[in-house]
Amino acid sequence: YYKRNYLLSADRLIRARDTKVLWSDKTLAMSSVQLCNAYWAAKNNAEALKFSKITRQLAPNDPIALFNNGVIEWHLSRQPGAKSDDKWKQTLRTFHEKAAGNINISLDIVFIAQSILNGSYDKRPPVIRPQQPSEAVGKMIDQLAQAAKKASTPTP
Repeated sequence: YYKRNYLLSADRLIRARDTKVLWSDKTLAMSSVQLCNAYWAAKNNAEALKFSKITRQLAPNDPIALFNNGVIEWHLSRQPGAKSDDKWKQTLRTFHEKAAGNINISLDIVFIAQSILNGSYDKRPPVIRPQQPSEAVGKMIDQLAQAAKKASTPTP
């Protein structure tokens, strides 16, 4: 995660969850939201939706997870041939409740959600992209791993 390789991070965390040895819902959620953003920016709607759902499952009350999942589902429901599904409405209503008074959520984002709910928004919406992790932390983790490996290697 700290190397900003979110696909590898998510893959490793999912495999770790299956072993019950090491697990971090928070790190998997953060990796998933970054992947959602990357796929949304690349207009890969199916993958963006997949990772927005994973994020929402891991963090069901998180405003970022709610907003991203809600706006992606809304946008996809408006595409030609899409089946009618209004789950996005409840998701965006819940986002609106959670975002009220949250200083980390831009008023522009709250306005977009409200505009979608009242039918006055018609563009492809943005998704919220949280700050990426510090690359310095990733480098420090690498250095610690290398030092631990070196210390555990027997000397001839």
